[in-house]
Amino acid sequence: MLDPKKIAELKQEHGDVYSLTVGGSEFVVKAPGDGEWYRFLDLSSEAKKRTRALRLLVESCLLHPSKDEFESLLAKRPAIAMTLGNKLCELAGLEEEATVKKL
Repeated sequence: MLDPKKIAELKQEHGDVYSLTVGGSEFVVKAPGDGEWYRFLDLSSEAKKRTRALRLLVESCLLHPSKDEFESLLAKRPAIAMTLGNKLCELAGLEEEATVKKL
């Protein structure tokens, strides 16, 4: 876990930050902004490219651990990128369901 001082620094630099825990590893991310989100959509336009696009979305929003540490984790557990990417999609506002009512 990051120390409070480092978390404060990340908040100062990036605004809201989030902690995601997957398989016992903690990741600190920022929510995708407009640029990261549309880049993800462009890259994932074909179903077969979605996995790669999710990984790139994570890499563009990952604040902790370092890129090298993240790559090391992916070498052992490559699906972590998909799990984190899906959570980032939620942070960007993507919802599985919407409520519809006739007006």
